[in-house]
Amino acid sequence: MAKKQKIPEPPKGAPLWMTTYGDMMTLLLCFFVLLLSFSSIAQEEFNKAIGSLQGYLGILVSHNVAVVDKKFINTEMVRNNNPSNMKKEAEQDKEKPESYIISLAEEVEKTAQKKGIGGSVEVIQFLNSIRVRIPVSIAFKQGKMTLSEESKEVLKKIARLTKNLPYSIDVEGHTDNVPIYSEKYNSNWDLSSARAIQVVEYLVDLGVSRDKLRAVGCSEYKPIAGNDTEEGKEKNRRVELIITAYDPEQLKALK
Repeated sequence: MAKKQKIPEPPKGAPLWMTTYGDMMTLLLCFFVLLLSFSSIAQEEFNKAIGSLQGYLGILVSHNVAVVDKKFINTEMVRNNNPSNMKKEAEQDKEKPESYIISLAEEVEKTAQKKGIGGSVEVIQFLNSIRVRIPVSIAFKQGKMTLSEESKEVLKKIARLTKNLPYSIDVEGHTDNVPIYSEKYNSNWDLSSARAIQVVEYLVDLGVSRDKLRAVGCSEYKPIAGNDTEEGKEKNRRVELIITAYDPEQLKALK
C-alpha cells in the first residue's frame, strides 16, 4: 500500500510576492511625493520664466492685456499710480519694477490717442513688460524710411518714462512675405532690420542709453496675421517695442 505524501504547510506570514509588491508600492509612493515637491519649486521658477518670456516673445499672452483700441485693462491689477508721480513711486519700489508697467502702458496709450493713432497702435501688457505694436503705415512716412510725427510722439513718451529707470527696450522690425527687389535692401531681412535700427537711433537721440537697446530684424517670420490678404500683410508690416523691467536679481547687481 502506497504511503500518503505529506503536504507541506504553507509558509507563515504574507506570500513572497506580497513583499515584492509592497516594496514596489513604497518606491512608487516616494517617487510621486518627490515629484509633487519638485513641482512646487518648478512652479515658482516657471512663473519667473514666463514673466521674462512673455515680454520678449509676445506669444504667451497673459490675461492682463491693455489694447489701445479696445480699452481693456484688468482692474484688479491696476494700482493707484499718479502719472505725474510715476518716477518717484518707481524709485521707492525698485524691487518691483513691474508695478510701473501698468502706468507706462496707460501713458503710451494716452499719447497714441492724443495723436489720433489710438485705433492702430496696440499696447499689450504682460507681467513685467509691455509690447507696443506700431504698423509701418503709422510708424513711417509713406514710401520713406523716415519716422512720422505721430510715431515720434509715442517714442518720445517711451523714452521720457524709461531712460532713467531699469528697463531694456528691444525693437523688432517686421515685414510681410512679399519678396523685395531694391537697390537699397537686398531682402526682407535688410528691410526689417533697417526699420528697427531707425527706431533705435531715434531713441538714442532722445537720451536712452545704448546698452538698454537692441534692434532685431525679424523679416517675415513672426507674422500676426495671414499673408494671403492685403489686410493681413498690412498688419504684418510693423515695428514692435518690447519694454521689459529688470528682475530683482538684476536690480541688485545695479546697486
